[in-house]
Amino acid sequence: MEGQVQIKSGRKRFGRHLWDKRYFMLDTRRCWLKVFEKQPSGGIDGGEEVDTIDTLNIKFLEHLSSKKGGARFDIHKTDGTIMQVQAATATEGGQWTDALQRNAERAEELEGSGELDTRRSQYREALEREKREAEQKEKEAAEAAERAKREAEEATEKAKQEAQAAAAAEKAKQEAESAAAAAAAEKAQQEAEAAAAAEKARQEAEAAAAADENAKQEADAAAAAEKAGQEAEAAAAAEKAKQEAEAAAAAEKAKQEAEAAAAAEKAKQEAEAAAAAEKARQEAEAAAAADEKAKQEAEAAAAAAEKARQE
Repeated sequence: MEGQVQIKSGRKRFGRHLWDKRYFMLDTRRCWLKVFEKQPSGGIDGGEEVDTIDTLNIKFLEHLSSKKGGARFDIHKTDGTIMQVQAATATEGGQWTDALQRNAERAEELEGSGELDTRRSQYREALEREKREAEQKEKEAAEAAERAKREAEEATEKAKQEAQAAAAAEKAKQEAESAAAAAAAEKAQQEAEAAAAAEKARQEAEAAAAADENAKQEADAAAAAEKAGQEAEAAAAAEKAKQEAEAAAAAEKAKQEAEAAAAAEKAKQEAEAAAAAEKARQEAEAAAAADEKAKQEAEAAAAAAEKARQE
C-alpha cells in the first residue's frame, strides 16, 4: 500500500503545529514502512527515504474517527513515541490503520519463525550487490573515460606531428611550384583561355537546351490546358444531359400522376353513378312493392264488398 499523507511536525507557527507532506510506502514482505518526501519515481527502492519504520516496533494503531472527518490516525511505537498522521480521506485513514496493524502482526509471526531476518538479510544483500555492481560500473566507466582521454591526447599529438610534417611538405611543394611557376604560367593562361571558351560554348549549349525544354513544357502545358478544357466541356455536357434526363423523368412522373388522378376521378364518378343507379333501383323496387300492396288491398276490399253484398 502507498499514498500521500501528512505527518504532524514538532515545529509551530502562530501557536499551531505544522504538518509535513510525506509519501508512505508499505513494504509488506520485509515489514517496513518507508517514508519519502515525495513519491519516488523508481518505486520503493528508487528513492531516498527520510525515515523507515519497522512494523515490529508498532505497538498499536489508533484510527481517530472523530478528528479531521476520520482521516487522522496515530502510530503508537513500542518506545512510547507517537506518530500523528493525517490521510487524504477517512477511508484512506481506515485503510492505513488496518494495513499497518495487519503487517505488524505479520511481522511478529515472521520474526518468530526467523523468516523476517532471512528476508531482510536477502534484501540488504541484494542492495549491497546492486551497490557493488553500480560502483564497478562507475569504476569501469571512469577507466574507459581515462583510457579514451589518453587515446584522444595521443591522437591529438599524432595529428599535430602529422600536421607539422604536412606543413613542411606543403612548403617544399610550394617552393618547387614557385620554381616551375614561371614556365607553367603561360601554359596555364592558354589553358585558362581554352577552358573559358569551352565554358562559354557549354553555357550556350545549356541555354539552347533550356530554351528547348521551356518550349516543350509550354507545349505540354497548352496540351494539358486543352485537355482540361475538353474534359470540363464534357463534364458540363454530362451534367446538362443529367439535368435533362432528370427533368424528363420528373415530367414523366408528373404525367403518370396526372393520369392516375384522372383515373381516380373517373373511378369516383363511376362509383357515384353506380350508387345512384342502385338507389334508383331500390326506389323502383320500393314503388313496385307499394303498387303490389295497394293492388292486394284493393282486391281484398272488393272481395269483402262482394261478400257483404251476398250476405
